[in-house]
Amino acid sequence: MKNKDYSQKKEVTAKEVMLPSRAPPEFMDRERLWNYRKKITGVLYGKGKWRPKSRMVYVLDEKGEKIKLPSGNFKSRKENTVDWDNKKYAEIWRQEWEKVTNRHLEKDRRTERLDMRSYERQGKEELPTVHMGGAALGLERKGIQGKIF
Repeated sequence: MKNKDYSQKKEVTAKEVMLPSRAPPEFMDRERLWNYRKKITGVLYGKGKWRPKSRMVYVLDEKGEKIKLPSGNFKSRKENTVDWDNKKYAEIWRQEWEKVTNRHLEKDRRTERLDMRSYERQGKEELPTVHMGGAALGLERKGIQGKIF
């Protein structure tokens, strides 16, 4: 995998790295953050290291023993070790992103404003646009129409 270099990206109105309080401080370096590729393992927590997001837990029977499957493996389930997947945090993070972005737009005397709410929640009847990735855009430039699913 090739490292990405966004230093020459145009039309950037604000640059800021926002990290959770326990994130490694070296990730304030934008390049290091975006190009981080190490796999997170159960040994990478404490002292500025990421904690694993989840762990495997064996399902036990009535006697408290592991349940063996016909495949020979033991029955297990995923257990979250952090609450990052909790939807209430997504809402909080989006609100904070809206505040930061709008503060920078105002500081730069721009009239645009970001609203993290859906069009429906804003009371708009307008349909949201569909994001077109780079590959699809390249095909359209060649005259090949993509499909919307």
